Formats: sequence, structure tokens, C-alpha cells
Amino acid sequence: MFSNGKDAMNVEEIKREGIAINLDVAIEAFREKTDSNAKKSGRLFDEDLNQKDLKFLDVGCGIGSHLIVLRNNGIRNAFGFDIVSKLIDIAKNEYGLNNVMVANAMDIPLRSGSVNRVIFYNVIEHCSDPEKVMREIFRVLSEDGILYMDCPNA
Repeated sequence: MFSNGKDAMNVEEIKREGIAINLDVAIEAFREKTDSNAKKSGRLFDEDLNQKDLKFLDVGCGIGSHLIVLRNNGIRNAFGFDIVSKLIDIAKNEYGLNNVMVANAMDIPLRSGSVNRVIFYNVIEHCSDPEKVMREIFRVLSEDGILYMDCPNA
């Protein structure tokens, strides 16, 4: 996802690469938004929450806000990934999510057609090759799948 082609980056690498983000500020914002995101997501996925057999993928899951909503509503087949390892560490260690990993959206480590719902919120604007990422998302999405996508200023 990053223009340097790396699959994951730690905080020091992010600083060296000059990526225009203060990761600590971003993490604080993620924490503050977790509750409001959970409420908004709950409304968005409302119809899906009754279908416990659906498989969800959260691309660019950050600290796992959407996954927390799904878990709290009894969805057990939900997993996510992010390219920033520190965010995945927080998702695991602070929110108890064991269904997250570090991965790159340009090479999603799943079989074709293996998920029913993809959550892709506020990520595409950070992608160096958004077309490739979208091809990967549609590759892993089942034929009757749904993509939930949001982009700032869209």
C-alpha cells in the first residue's frame, strides 16, 4: 500500500519515510472515535448483523473499531488487517481482537470469493495504487458480496 512497496511499516520506518502523519496523534484519534464509529457502523451493518454466517473483512482496520461492533453483535467470522503494525498491536493488546494481522491491501492473503462483506473505510486515499487495491477487494469478495466503502470528500 505504501509507495515504497513495503507490506508493513513500524513507527520508525514511517518517520524515516516522511509519511505526513503523526502516528501518535492518529492513534489517539482512533481511540476517541472507536465509540462513535461503533454506533455508526452498527447502523450501517444493521441488516447484516442478523446473518451470523456472513464472513467480513475489514481492509485497513486500524485498531479494529468495525470488528468490535461485529464481535459485540455476535458475528464470529470477521477479520481485518492493516499495514501499520502498531495499530494491529493495539487492536490485539488493548481491544482483545485476535482476528487481525499486518497485511497489504495490494496483496490480500485470502482465497478468491472467500468473504461476503468488505469494509473499506477511509483507506483508498492512502493507497499508492488504488486500482490494484480495488481489484484485490473484488477478487476476495463473493459474487453476491457487498463492499461498504467510504472516502473523505467523496
